[in-house]
Amino acid sequence: MHGAQKVMGLYGGPGLNGWVGYMGSMGVPAPMAYLAAFAEFLGAWGMAFGFLTRIAAFGLAANMAVATFSVHMKNGFF
Repeated sequence: MHGAQKVMGLYGGPGLNGWVGYMGSMGVPAPMAYLAAFAEFLGAWGMAFGFLTRIAAFGLAANMAVATFSVHMKNGFF
C-alpha cells in the first residue's frame, strides 16, 4: 500500500513526483528517493509472488533501516 502511494499516487498518496519532492525537502538526494519508492513498491510484489525474494527482502530491510536511523531514532523507537 505504501509503495503504491509513493509510486502511483493511489490511496491518497503523493505520487512519484510528490514523493521525490518531499524527500528532497528533507535533504535526501533524488536517486535515493526513487530507490526507496521502488524498493517498497516492487519489493512488496516480489515478496508476495516469491520472485527474487532475497533481493526484495534486502531492499525492504535497507529501506526500513534508513527510516529507523534517520527519522525514528531522534524521537525514540515508538
